[in-house]
Amino acid sequence: MLREAARRHADREALVVRHQGVRLDYRSFDQRVDDLAAGLHRLGLRRGDRIGIWSPNNLEWVLAQFATARLGLILVNVNPAYRLSEIEYAPGRVGCRALVSARRFRNSDTLAMLRELLPELADSRPGELRSVILIGEEPAPGCLSFAELASRADPAQVEETREPGAVLETVETERCTVLHGGMREAMIEELGLREADTPS
Repeated sequence: MLREAARRHADREALVVRHQGVRLDYRSFDQRVDDLAAGLHRLGLRRGDRIGIWSPNNLEWVLAQFATARLGLILVNVNPAYRLSEIEYAPGRVGCRALVSARRFRNSDTLAMLRELLPELADSRPGELRSVILIGEEPAPGCLSFAELASRADPAQVEETREPGAVLETVETERCTVLHGGMREAMIEELGLREADTPS
């Protein structure tokens, strides 16, 4: 459905992320989603797999939402305020095969917590131990760069999901839906979905 919007409204503004200085039209947004989806597919993630995201609101969060839907993956939203004991528990509880993570959130060094949780990470090749995808362009030992993952992918690998409600198939680790209130309603309207098409 995003592809249809990109076809019909290619030059219309689709996404604005003010704190990152990002403005994308539908054509560019759709291409960025395709690139990320292809990168995730290249990692071996397939329809029905779960991928966690441990990050505040940003461009990468939105791209991950749509790219995972494009592949039929289930996005697991992990509270960015979680501490070490909570991050150790939450993604494992729902069986995440990969994790997209910010480097920092407020006063928390999330990368340092990941290194404490996975001490082998520092001596591993990116993706060898576990698919930890770090938001940003700067590399870190054992982690894949979000920017690099998207830039080196072949979009021909993408198998777009045909399930109409897939873009809203999300697991919330705090027992509440990720897309709630007006945001959920706006997204349903924008994508041309009916409430019956979306998971409750």
